[in-house]
Amino acid sequence: MSKRLNIGVFILVLSVLFVVACSIISTDALESIEVYEMESFSDVKADSSVVITDPDDMKTLQKAVNRASKQPGVVDMVEPQYKVVLGEDTYFLWLSETLGTVMNTEDTHTIYSLSSKSAKQVQEIIADAFIQDKNNHGE
Repeated sequence: MSKRLNIGVFILVLSVLFVVACSIISTDALESIEVYEMESFSDVKADSSVVITDPDDMKTLQKAVNRASKQPGVVDMVEPQYKVVLGEDTYFLWLSETLGTVMNTEDTHTIYSLSSKSAKQVQEIIADAFIQDKNNHGE
């Protein structure tokens, strides 16, 4: 009986540590999110970088990525539209008005689907960031 109790306590401690570790990585730690337009998986479009610093926008982007659903199977994707740098993690991003897909650049065999609501929010945030950047640079 005490062996079962020890295993239960061990699992509980691991669970608590996992929750604590996940909560440490928050938007509070992020100062900005960088977004780049992509030409291919390896080539960033020249002069296409925008930096998102609005705390609400950063929180929305991070939540969208964190809540994306892992998709089964082997992936064969078209060239990404964007590369997003979220803290220490970098993702490729594909968006349409109601669909969104992310792929961690460290694991290009797995994709994650954004919810329809998240895809729309992310699309608006990124579009606004690029529009604002063009207006600030007089283009």
